Amino acid sequence: MINSMTGYSRAELLLHSTEGSSGYLVEIRSVNHRYLDLSVKCPREFVPLEATVRRIAGEKISRGKVDIFINPQKGAEGKVSRFSLNMEQGREVLAELNRMREELAIPGEVDLAAVLEFKTLLCTEEAPAINLEKAGGAVESAIRQAVDSLAAMRAVEGSTLENDLRERIGTIEAILQRI
Repeated sequence: MINSMTGYSRAELLLHSTEGSSGYLVEIRSVNHRYLDLSVKCPREFVPLEATVRRIAGEKISRGKVDIFINPQKGAEGKVSRFSLNMEQGREVLAELNRMREELAIPGEVDLAAVLEFKTLLCTEEAPAINLEKAGGAVESAIRQAVDSLAAMRAVEGSTLENDLRERIGTIEAILQRI
């Protein structure tokens, strides 16, 4: 059976911790390539699981340029942001910049880029620590699900390609008979 090397799949991963739930989306995209070229892009907390992700993907995928993405998404509580802007401080900065512009007779307007130069406006939230022992099984499960889905998609597309090639061969054979 012919398998296509082009495909896409996804699986959702939900991790629970004492701080709440966090969701991740596992996406796999593959295109034609002579050998297996596997790339894993994931949040820093999943880097220790990268070898496992590669092993699982390599069990069912032998060729193609394969990109695996593990991205945060909205969790059960609807929280997705890992950073926020300090709006109160932003208002103060804008007011002070406008006051300075007026007092020094600086032409133009104060724009967003000038306000965002103040790095203290960006507040990063500490993401809850992920227990890799517990998360590892869930990550493996989501990766297996996505890899299985990708393999199925590639098999269906491969079957379609095989049927198309057989039709074309039949057409060529018919033309050869007439010649």
